[in-house]
Amino acid sequence: MVSPRDFRNDPQTSIALALLLAVVTSYLFRREDELLSEIICWACLPMMFGANTFREQVRADLPTRRETRHTLPSPLSLWAVAGCLSIASGWRAEADSSKLLPVLTPLLLWTDGGLDRNAQGRDSTDTSKLGPLYSRLWKASLVAVLLTFLLIDWNYSGLVPSGVATGASFIAYVSFQSRPRGSHFFPYLNPFEEHVYSLAPRVAGVLLVGSLARVSIFGLPRSSPLYALFLGPVKALSWRCAATAVRNHFPSIHIWASNFQVKARHTSWTLPTVMTTFGLLATRDPSEFTFESQAFLNAASALLCLGQIAGLIPRQIRPTRFLYSCITLPMIPYVANIMAIYHARTDAATFTADAPHPVMALYNKAQKEFENQSTRQSTTFEAASHNYQHRYGIEPPPGFKEWYDAARSNGSPLIDDFDSLYHTISPFWRLSGSQVLDAMLQAKSLPGSDLWLCTLSGTSSTTTCSHSYRNFDRHVSRMFNNILANFTGLPDVTFLVNHIDEPRVISQPSPEAPSPYDRRITVEDRSRKPIWDLLAKNCGLQEREVEGQDNINTFSLSFVTNISSAQDL
Repeated sequence: MVSPRDFRNDPQTSIALALLLAVVTSYLFRREDELLSEIICWACLPMMFGANTFREQVRADLPTRRETRHTLPSPLSLWAVAGCLSIASGWRAEADSSKLLPVLTPLLLWTDGGLDRNAQGRDSTDTSKLGPLYSRLWKASLVAVLLTFLLIDWNYSGLVPSGVATGASFIAYVSFQSRPRGSHFFPYLNPFEEHVYSLAPRVAGVLLVGSLARVSIFGLPRSSPLYALFLGPVKALSWRCAATAVRNHFPSIHIWASNFQVKARHTSWTLPTVMTTFGLLATRDPSEFTFESQAFLNAASALLCLGQIAGLIPRQIRPTRFLYSCITLPMIPYVANIMAIYHARTDAATFTADAPHPVMALYNKAQKEFENQSTRQSTTFEAASHNYQHRYGIEPPPGFKEWYDAARSNGSPLIDDFDSLYHTISPFWRLSGSQVLDAMLQAKSLPGSDLWLCTLSGTSSTTTCSHSYRNFDRHVSRMFNNILANFTGLPDVTFLVNHIDEPRVISQPSPEAPSPYDRRITVEDRSRKPIWDLLAKNCGLQEREVEGQDNINTFSLSFVTNISSAQDL
């Protein structure tokens, strides 16, 4: 068992634990538990550092106190850093905010002035083949660009929250470093472990206020308190090990000035950011990628991050064996995914013309049914009129001859089979035309209806739409004008169109014909409310013709093989 004193005094142990906990934290990350686990983390962090507020107050006037009065940061600096850390945590809880995480590495290198190793007092013999990936700013920037493009993966939806979270993290990490370039623009809380007991309560408080505000607006999240209770101390231990690794990573520097030997310590938080990037890449599931090349690039990029970590650490304190063992973290899932794909391909059934794939079998079945349906269509107006009367039991509506001529001239594949449309409007057959028109006018005038009242002119084949308060109809009239440009002689038609192209009209069928005064049209906002019972309560009143089952083997896949059963809620 490793005690706190062990990894305080053993640089290799502290660096190894910091890297291991960065991977574990990335693997255990769950967005719904982020805020609660962060609150627990910052509540536990002073205890992880052995900070005791009462003891610090007792020692306030003693010269042995590490954080002396002249080094105490201003409350504004503490609240600023606490706000940045809270912003980063908040965006991690709300969106994918890790796409720009690799950018932190060259930014922190830049604030460190490039980190010339000899200038920082390192041994000039401490060389590494991977060192230039760290010491040269332009090479580190090139690696960051490559990793950023890999994480973005042509999906730019999360760049704004990622940019905000990355900027907030940058300000926080710069404040923990030794006096950086342009440091007067940033807070200064160096070293981190000596300010944690002043910073942690502020971060936890800001996160708690933000969580309560979020709950009051959006309700309780689907988080697991037990999971967050476990993840919080893990995150706190990760911060503890990262701070120790940063302190051990840069040994003390002896500077001679005015015949006095001054012992200074340079600290940089570049190493923890690269460790976090490695943990993010190493814990990504290869099976979630679309292409095999993406999984390979992710594994290769994780190894590149691991090389950067090795280049960041001086050779004399580098945990070489542990870093070699970390190669397996991204490679084992990648190889396992390759083997799973191989076994899935070899174990898959072989499909032939006699035993086709279920998709091809369903396609062939649908194609044959459509061809049979096309051959049954009427080729003359008299046949179409007769089929309409036979199918629906009523005379064709006025203008049917003009519609038939327009459909034939435009090459419509269907002339007779419009059963879906007929059954959709069948609940309104018992209403007269004037009742339907009055109902549309009433629905349009109701508050919250958000409906367009459109009128098709049969003589000019143009459609005009009007709204109670909107001016832009989302190209509804333009769509009908384009579709019906060659259809002349049609009757004038008035109809309603939802502004949002989603069906939201629920009819309540009744066996009795409604009276002219029974026009119960209501508009109700059902957002964030249960909707299933309202949708399905009328399904039992409608009789559906059950189609015969086919003999297509779908191998337990959820293909739609029966339209009637698929539409039955």
